[in-house]
Amino acid sequence: MTTSLAEPSRPIDVGTAAFWRATIALIVGAICICSIMYAVQPILPVLAGEFHVSPAGSSLALSATLAVLAIGMVLAGMVSEMRGRVPIMRWSVLASAVITAATAFAPSWHWLVAGRAVVALALCGLPAAAMAYIGEEFTPRAGALAMGLYIAGTACGGTLGRVVTGILTDHGSWRMALGWLGLGTFAGGLIFIWLLPPSRHFTPHAPVFSELTDSIARHCADSGLLTLFGVGFLLLGTYMSIFNYVEFRLVAPPYHLSTSALGLLYVINVGGMASSAWAGRLAGRHGPQAVLWLMLCVMITGVALTLARPLWAIVLGLVVMSGGFLGAHAVAAAWVGRRARTAKALAASIYLLAFYAGAGLLGTAAGTVWADGGWTAVVGAVCAVLVVAIAMARSVRRLPETPVAA
Repeated sequence: MTTSLAEPSRPIDVGTAAFWRATIALIVGAICICSIMYAVQPILPVLAGEFHVSPAGSSLALSATLAVLAIGMVLAGMVSEMRGRVPIMRWSVLASAVITAATAFAPSWHWLVAGRAVVALALCGLPAAAMAYIGEEFTPRAGALAMGLYIAGTACGGTLGRVVTGILTDHGSWRMALGWLGLGTFAGGLIFIWLLPPSRHFTPHAPVFSELTDSIARHCADSGLLTLFGVGFLLLGTYMSIFNYVEFRLVAPPYHLSTSALGLLYVINVGGMASSAWAGRLAGRHGPQAVLWLMLCVMITGVALTLARPLWAIVLGLVVMSGGFLGAHAVAAAWVGRRARTAKALAASIYLLAFYAGAGLLGTAAGTVWADGGWTAVVGAVCAVLVVAIAMARSVRRLPETPVAA
């Protein structure tokens, strides 16, 4: 039987009109948010040169965004419990687009970093509420697929933002690039608002501090959730450590890549889009226990391949690593939603807090490793961290699945 948008008692299932309308809206929103989030990554060498900061210092343009995003995620999750998932997602997309366009006029390095931090406060609304929206509005089977496609949208957005800023910076300036990106994502936000169906299974309530602390305690008492939060911390941290500093390797001899080429390098994430959807489907069929640690093994294989000297081998390693990363993230994020029996938005927010905090902390810390030991040291450190993540994922495999009511 086909589920219509007018049947509030039925969760959205695969193959229905509601499924595709909601999923396409979430993909568009993810593209807008992640385009803004990662836009500065391919131009870090340009920013380092223009503002006379070190490679590790230049990474603050991205790390500050991700660190503030991590903190704001919990606050955004609380607001979504009171005001609803859909309103905060709509506000998030439009506000972040406007502020991004404003950062193009930053007069100094400190103003740019501060502007990126403010952007993060606007960005956090959609990712904090989207995971809870999927968990509430979709059936478990449809939710696993929708989460995979949503993660694919984040990969597409991250790729688009990097490519656009890389090319526009090469042919104009980084200021022009951020200005046009803000205008484009604002238009995408209008499409997102038009497509996204209203919540049908959400009951608003004002969070009480004692309830909040009790919910956090319950989530942290679940060793499976706690381990998944830790895996999320290591996932994006290692991914950002590689991409932040491979650029400095590739602009130097013997590669001499331009800013446009660095931006186009992120097209490899398109392969990761298929990986996330595929991993989400596999997890829906065979369970996340059988998929998560395998995706991490794929990731560590790709990182090791980047030690090769030929450019094609480095790109191949980045493709493999990206596919493993996005697949692991899709599985871990969906698993958090399945294990959390109550306060799902808070559980999603804690996972994303760990996810983006790892990027902010490990992504900047890797700059010290780069300065001391170069690319070999960065790869060695990232591989060591991923071994820890694999061990954590294997430990989650032995934990019983928390039952969740339909």
